[in-house]
Amino acid sequence: MTGPRTRPSAVIATFRPPEALADLVAVLARDCDVVVVDDGSGSGSDAVYEAAEYAGAQVVRHEENRGIAHALNIGVQRALSSGADAVFTFDQDSSPADDFIEQMSDALSRARESISSSVAAIVPEFFADTAQSRGADLAPGLCRARKVIQSGMLVPREAWNALGALRDDYFIDLVDTEFEMRALTHGWEVLAARGVSMPHSLGRMIRLRLAPGLQVTTSVSTPFRYFYRARNRVVLSRSYARRAPVRVLSDAGVDLAYFVVAVLGARPRRSLAHIIVRGLGAGFRGTMGRLPARLSNVADGVRWSGVEVSRDGVAH
Repeated sequence: MTGPRTRPSAVIATFRPPEALADLVAVLARDCDVVVVDDGSGSGSDAVYEAAEYAGAQVVRHEENRGIAHALNIGVQRALSSGADAVFTFDQDSSPADDFIEQMSDALSRARESISSSVAAIVPEFFADTAQSRGADLAPGLCRARKVIQSGMLVPREAWNALGALRDDYFIDLVDTEFEMRALTHGWEVLAARGVSMPHSLGRMIRLRLAPGLQVTTSVSTPFRYFYRARNRVVLSRSYARRAPVRVLSDAGVDLAYFVVAVLGARPRRSLAHIIVRGLGAGFRGTMGRLPARLSNVADGVRWSGVEVSRDGVAH
């Protein structure tokens, strides 16, 4: 039996969003107060933001692109200042079901009633086709989560106040992982709500021919993202190596293997390798913030080889 709850808020971080943003706002606004944060999209997106406002969102515009973490921080602070007891975070490509907010809010109520330790966040059990759950249930319909993704995450007010905001110096990539690691190493629980899913695109899937008879199907990102992924992985690993060595080594190993595959699938390979090496170097130096402009130009020239496939492996 869950008790009464206050109306949550939802924050959507956006950059040059699609026209479908208004549809996302309309779905969320049935059960949430919605804050849309524009991360420097420019005047070309004015009509999209006007439609989002008409659909029920409070829209916060910024002239400068400062990254998803900064955008989410601005939105969450706005929501908490307006009295929200808990805040959802979304990106502009999120596709929550009509009952997503209700299911997740019920999960938070159960967690507060049934779990003695502090709850930092709740995520849906599935993000796209990827499970975010692990282990046995700690309470009805709730288990521990691992490797969480911020879109669809529900953060209680008390967790945000105690743990602090997202690392906006990361700019983009591993922002959610750092928040998860920070919570866990401070003794908070990060939970998954059983039976709840968040449909979402995880980027392009391509099938790469690495050698005669050896093919790999993997997701690929926009090339500039590999700078942030590499840099932030180093920074994250150095921050948590002593407190969570097994997790840090495991995650770093997975990323290094992924970088190798990505380089093999890139054209020209040396350009993506250069981007990743520069990211690793920035991480070791502790140079944070935005990708250098010259490196952005290099990333613009990278293309992917191989055959683009759907999630079920069908080429198209």
